[in-house]
Parts: sequence; C-alpha cells; structure tokens
Amino acid sequence: MASVYFTTLITALLLVSSTQAKPQVEENAIVEELQKWAKEKLLGAIDELKKAEQDLKDTVTAALEKSRQELETEYASTLIEYHTHKEALHPKCFQDGLTYLTSYEPVDLPTPDEVFAVSTGTTTTPKPPNCVTEAIKDVGLMLYSVAKYIASILNTMDDIINGYTLCSQGAWYRKFTCLFSYVGTAVTDIYHTLAGIGELISDLTSLGEDMTKQIQNCTHPKKLEIRHQLLLALENAHKCTKLHR
Repeated sequence: MASVYFTTLITALLLVSSTQAKPQVEENAIVEELQKWAKEKLLGAIDELKKAEQDLKDTVTAALEKSRQELETEYASTLIEYHTHKEALHPKCFQDGLTYLTSYEPVDLPTPDEVFAVSTGTTTTPKPPNCVTEAIKDVGLMLYSVAKYIASILNTMDDIINGYTLCSQGAWYRKFTCLFSYVGTAVTDIYHTLAGIGELISDLTSLGEDMTKQIQNCTHPKKLEIRHQLLLALENAHKCTKLHR
C-alpha cells in the first residue's frame, strides 16, 4: 500500500516539476495531499495505540478488582468463622483474638495511581515488594514505551509537515531531487511507524493477559495467609482461655 502511494506521488511530482505550466500550484496540491494522508495515518495510529493502552488499563483494573473482592470475601468469612468459637473462649481472649484479626490488612493491592504510574525502570523510593507489586511493575514500563512512541509519531508528523519548506528553493531539477527524497522519506517513515504500532499493540494485549494471570496467581497465597491468621488467632485465644480457667 505504501509503495503504491509513494510511486503515485513521485510520478505526479515528476510531471509537474518538469513542466512550466503552473508547476508550483500542482506541486503544492500534491504535497498537501501527502501531508493530509500522513496526518490521517499517524493520528489514526495514535488513536489505536491509546485505545490499546486503555484496554490494558481496563484489563489490569478488572483483575485487581476481582482479586480485591475475593480477598475481602475470604476475610469476611474468616471473621464469621472466628465468631463461631465465641462461646468456647474466655471473653477477654476472644476479644484479643478479634482485635488481632481486625488489625490484619487482608488486601494489600496497589492503587490505580501506583499501577499506572509511567516508569522508566528506576524509583527513588521503592516500596517493600509483594507479589502483586512485583507482577505489575512491567505495566509502568509499558506505559513509558507507549508515551515515547507517541512522542516519536508526533515528531515524524512534524518532520513531514515542515520538511517540504526545505525544497522551496533552486532550479526545478534540484527541487525535484529534494521532493523525491522528501516524499520517499515521509512514506518510509510512516510505513515503519505503522509497523511498530502493530507490534506495540500486540505487546500491550499480551501484557494485559499476562497481568491477569499473575494477579490471580498472587491471590491464592494471600487467601492462605488470611486463613493462617485465623488459625493463629484461634490458637492464641484457646491458650489464653486455658490460662483463665
């Protein structure tokens, strides 16, 4: 597609640049057509990339919310189960165990701001690592890659829009050589940019799928930890009760 477009533009430029009949008017029209085509392609690519980025955020957010709900449900069940032992425990011992359980934080998940913070791979104030924060660290790196790529697309578009002015002077054959190079570079840059967009969108999709699996893998051991807190609270409460009898 790009090669056909490139050939068409070069042929048109060759015809208008080698004629004396209002060449500048037709030349400007052809360049304007190139610039319009470039803007449509590049801005469309940015929209596609932003959509894929938002899809990644939605996927990770949904996975985190699912994990949060599962952990909160597990914790609620733990408190209910602990209360079933109330009659067998000394009041003070029961209350001590309940205080222990309610002071435990069952959900240790990052906030959206933490998850989707653009990261270059370094941080000056790293948090103590846990399963989920380790799992989602690649999200910030990916968002950084997206931001860099969008910036490069805008730079490419700026070069295409402003590059034509370099060909405005000189004899017709020099202008044609300049225009030939201008069009060729523009179309090639757009072709490579679009190819890179496809790869990056694929990476975003794959990362979303991987994050969903990793977050779910982190949820199971956290459930076991919640269960362990219940058993520990009950063990201590029963020991305490024996001392009060």
